[in-house]
Amino acid sequence: MVVLFNYNWGGTMKTFLGTFLFCVGMIAVMGSGGDCDGTCGAGHDIVTMLMISGAGLMSMILGIILLMKRITE
Repeated sequence: MVVLFNYNWGGTMKTFLGTFLFCVGMIAVMGSGGDCDGTCGAGHDIVTMLMISGAGLMSMILGIILLMKRITE
């Protein structure tokens, strides 16, 4: 029981947030085309696809930065 109280819980939120941002960004980049394998009709136009994939890429980069800061602490 003493070990639980002495553990440093300081970076748990940073780790969770970094992992969440990376995963959400990866899903956004993978689904940015919006065509669902060609059976659902037309996908997004190029501007919408680039905006979604750019936001997903920035989310992934921010998540990686948070995770790298957590590792170096």
